Amino acid sequence: MSARPAPRLDIVPMSVELLHEVLAIERTVFSDPWSAASFRHEVEENRTALTRVARLWPEGPVLGYFVAWFIEDEVHLGNLAVHPERQGEGTGQHLLDHLVDEGRRQGGRIITLEVRESNMGAQRLYLRNGFRPIAIRRRYYPDNHEDAIVMMLELKS
Repeated sequence: MSARPAPRLDIVPMSVELLHEVLAIERTVFSDPWSAASFRHEVEENRTALTRVARLWPEGPVLGYFVAWFIEDEVHLGNLAVHPERQGEGTGQHLLDHLVDEGRRQGGRIITLEVRESNMGAQRLYLRNGFRPIAIRRRYYPDNHEDAIVMMLELKS
């Protein structure tokens, strides 16, 4: 069985109009999903947030998204997900590349994130991109008390 070719993607700002697609992915991917109100807050009110979706070009369905926060010279990736049926096609990599590029453009020094200890696919993506584990947050996730691995990437210009 051959892999599907990488989709042609647009990375665009997350909007309220796209939240139903984002929430559908969020609820499929995560056992403790963010609420619609949380996403709406990030899109409409949080001035430190960068919210992006990856859509099939042109104006196709949302395949993935991220929410990150820019505070001074640090970027924190709070949420990144790709629709399960589209994982392994490069969407997560496109989203992460966009975040790294934007972090550099805005003068970021580091990007940090937490990832579930059991989420080996996400850990592989981050490790491939130069992130390194720097700490463990014990019993971090409220749904099952799983540990989180804190990872960091130093941004070089």
